[in-house]
Amino acid sequence: MRRYLKKDSPMGKKKFKHLVVIGHPDKKSFCYNGIFSTIVRELEDNNETFEIIDVYEDKLHRNREELIEDYKKLVNWSTHI
Repeated sequence: MRRYLKKDSPMGKKKFKHLVVIGHPDKKSFCYNGIFSTIVRELEDNNETFEIIDVYEDKLHRNREELIEDYKKLVNWSTHI
């Protein structure tokens, strides 16, 4: 599982926990380089708390059961997917 920058929301602002899921094999694609990058940039710019699951990168993960448990934890942790 690939995880990226995680920031806490500023005080006084409602804290959302975002889970961003990407699964595109081509990092030069519009899906990855356009939409995904914009979402991550906006979350960073607004100091939002977030985690990222890259299902394409995770396909090489050997322990599927562990990976599934990690996904479940992230889904339960998040307020927005």
